[in-house]
Amino acid sequence: MVDVCLVLEGTYPYVMGGVSGWVHRLISSLPNIRFSLLCVLPSSSTYQSAKYPIPQNVEQISEVYIQDTDLSRRSGGGLKADALDALVTFYRQAQKQDFSSFDRFYELVCNPETRGISPHELLNTHTGWELLRQLYDAVGDNTSFIDFYWSWRYAHLPLLNLCDAHIPKAHIYHPISTGYAGLVSVFAKQRYKRPLILTEHGIYTNERRIEIEQSEWFYEQQDHSRAVRRSAGALKRIWTQKFELLSALTYRNCDDILTIFSGNRKMQIAEGAPIEKTRVIHNGISIERFIGLSSRPSQPDTFQVGMVGRVVSIKDIKTYTCM
Repeated sequence: MVDVCLVLEGTYPYVMGGVSGWVHRLISSLPNIRFSLLCVLPSSSTYQSAKYPIPQNVEQISEVYIQDTDLSRRSGGGLKADALDALVTFYRQAQKQDFSSFDRFYELVCNPETRGISPHELLNTHTGWELLRQLYDAVGDNTSFIDFYWSWRYAHLPLLNLCDAHIPKAHIYHPISTGYAGLVSVFAKQRYKRPLILTEHGIYTNERRIEIEQSEWFYEQQDHSRAVRRSAGALKRIWTQKFELLSALTYRNCDDILTIFSGNRKMQIAEGAPIEKTRVIHNGISIERFIGLSSRPSQPDTFQVGMVGRVVSIKDIKTYTCM
C-alpha cells in the first residue's frame, strides 16, 4: 500500500501541460512520500511513451482504457433483478441530484465481487436493450431511437470499463479532476474505505460543456421551425448530463475539495460541491524571478495585459485576442 494514489485522466505522465507539470513537481518535491499513478486513458494505443522522467518515489503505474469494447463478463453474487432495480433507481434519483442510493448501486452494479450483472451483459444483451428502451421513452422528444441508442452506448461505455479498473491500494486517493478520474476515485473510496481529496485546476464540467457545445460530430436532426430553443438537443444533453452527474457524485464523496482560485470555487459550489469542503490553495509563484523586470509598453501610458498559455481551443485564445 502506497501513501498516495494520484488519479489522472489524459494527462501526466503522457501529456505535457500545466496540470502535468504541477503533478510532476508535486511528486518530485515529496521524495519521502510513496506514490502510485492510476491513469485513465482512451485506449492502449493513445499514448506510447511518458513525456516526463518518472520519479523514484512512484512505485506503480496502472492504466484503465475507457474506450475498450471488450467489456468484462464477470458478475458477482448479486441478483440480476436487484441490480437492474438499483440501476434504474439510482439513474432516476441522480437526475434530481439525489445520490442516496449510490451505495446500493455500487455494490449491485459496479463492484465486481458483488454485482448482479456484468458490464458486457448490461450493454450487449436483451436485458440492456429493454433498459435502454425505458430510458428512451423517458426522453420525451422526437430524437430517433437509433441516434439515442448509439449516443447512450458510447457515453456509458467508459463508465462500465471503470468498474473493472485495477485500483492500487493507497492510504489516500487524490484525483486531479472529476469526470472519469473522479468516478474511479469514488469507486476506490467505496472499495477500500480511504479518504478522497480532489484538486481541480480547471472545472471539468465547464470544460466539457464548452467542448460538447462546439463539437460538430454530434448528429442533430434539422429543425425547420422558427421557434427559438434554449436547450441543446437530446444527444448533447446525454453527454452533458453525464459529466454533470460525475462531478456532483465526486464532490459529494470527497473529504476535501481544493482549487487554485476563488472563481473556480464558486463554480464547484454551483455544480454541487458542499461549501464546507471547498477551499482555495493558490499556485505558488517565485516573485524573486520577476524582480528587476521592466515594463516597456509599445505606447506610453497604455495598460497592457499578457497571457502565458497553450494555444488550444479550451484556453479560449480567440476571446483573449479580441480584448
